[in-house]
Amino acid sequence: MKELVINFWFIVDIGTDICQHFYVKVYHMEGEDQFKFNLLKTLAESDYITCERQDVPDNFKVVYPNREVKGIPVHKLNELFQSRMEQFIQLAESSLPKLLKFDPYGGSHKAVKQVIPQDPLYVMTLIFENEVGEQRAFTTEENQEWIKEEKMRMI
Repeated sequence: MKELVINFWFIVDIGTDICQHFYVKVYHMEGEDQFKFNLLKTLAESDYITCERQDVPDNFKVVYPNREVKGIPVHKLNELFQSRMEQFIQLAESSLPKLLKFDPYGGSHKAVKQVIPQDPLYVMTLIFENEVGEQRAFTTEENQEWIKEEKMRMI
């Protein structure tokens, strides 16, 4: 079946393990769910480079003794995303272009808002970023080794 499906990438600062930004991309796919899921996972490897960086919503805060920082600790990311996924879906939906619906009989044509379905199929991927903006998806052994080395270098 044809439907809108989503890739979410959460950008985690390697030095702080805080996510303050994310990428999102909505795709229109057809096929069995497993096919779409596998394709989303493949696209998660590198398709984020075509996306615009977005701030996490303002209601996500990390509280330190002397200050507050907008963001999500990486160890809380999955839990908070699951409980407040609707906020991220609304952000994704708001960026979708309208679809033109033409009346084949010459009547009025309309621009129709695209709507992401309830409980959409999605993939969530962590992107780790170092202090100079290099990013790697936490998807391959090679990338995971780079992330580990960057963490050790920053200590």
